[in-house]
Amino acid sequence: MWRIVVQGTAPGALRLGGRFALTTVLAIAAGCAHSVRMSPDVRIRPCGAVVDLAGRPLDRSLLSWTSPDHVEERRKLDAWCDTVGPAILAQSRPPVRLPSDRLVIVGWNVHLGAGDVVGLIGELRNGRVAGVDPDAPLVLMLQETFRAGDLVPPFSAGTPAPPRIAPGRSRQDVLDLAAASGFNVFYLPTMRNGRGTDVREDRGLAILSSLPLDKVQAFELPLERQRRPAAAVVVRLASSSGTELTLRLIDAHFESRSGARRLWLGSPHARNRQGQALSAALDADVPTVLEGDLNTWANREPVVESLRRRFEPCTDHRPTFAAGLRLDWFFSRLPQGWTTKCWRLDRKYGSDHYPIVATVQKLGSG
Repeated sequence: MWRIVVQGTAPGALRLGGRFALTTVLAIAAGCAHSVRMSPDVRIRPCGAVVDLAGRPLDRSLLSWTSPDHVEERRKLDAWCDTVGPAILAQSRPPVRLPSDRLVIVGWNVHLGAGDVVGLIGELRNGRVAGVDPDAPLVLMLQETFRAGDLVPPFSAGTPAPPRIAPGRSRQDVLDLAAASGFNVFYLPTMRNGRGTDVREDRGLAILSSLPLDKVQAFELPLERQRRPAAAVVVRLASSSGTELTLRLIDAHFESRSGARRLWLGSPHARNRQGQALSAALDADVPTVLEGDLNTWANREPVVESLRRRFEPCTDHRPTFAAGLRLDWFFSRLPQGWTTKCWRLDRKYGSDHYPIVATVQKLGSG
């Protein structure tokens, strides 16, 4: 039997007598995550709707869904999905693609809106972030954004919802954030933010982009403890040479710990199962960037090893969270002639996570 001593308050701060022991335990805990078959989901669900920033309904075909095939799995996911409001898709910028040989991507868990996203955008645009071209197209892939208001349905007793997260400082609603940035936005709510009839908030993933958003997708990943779908869009970068890079961007936030049936040690299995389901739902030959808070305990956790086999990981190995944990990851698979550079910033900008910045660049462009 494994004896595990948990220290401190941060999940995953384990004393196991060395990196090899930790990696071994995580591999055993992950086990052989059984494969989850994913398929297009064309069902009409209230939570599957999509609206603009004013709450006006949009054509449902603008957002495609992929879900696990299993009927019971879908039923459980639907119970969570019905507690949140519709997705938001807003194309506020005109569909003009100016030639550029590079794209700047930011990945960041903003701690329920506490991260100063507008401030960070300002620093990126004013040339205050070393290594970033302030004139390049910019995309932000955010986790733990939130929305409040009447678009979120009233709470019903007995429905699944996590405890409310409300950092003790000012927060920025994703609707206000989209308006302040002027960027195109796709917001995919993942779960309700709190229980009780006085709370009408949901939280989720947001992709903000100075480029138009195409082929907007949502992936219902297998349910472990909480509902954690992934969001995806396609952007197109026109280079000065006349070639175009079509790039799929995936924003994910995997499970932090497992449900009661697997105990805490089962969370590597939960993440691995979600990662394998997402990988199975993706076309293998599409240029892709996958960024997200994967909630990993170790750099060699099974889900990371699985993704390494399909993508190139960020080479900056510094922690992105407390207790020396690297929770946040950036993976890419680019076509010939394109390369990426990725690094962690040195400030948290009000969040409890450090942002990750990456540049996707055409080779030979300087």
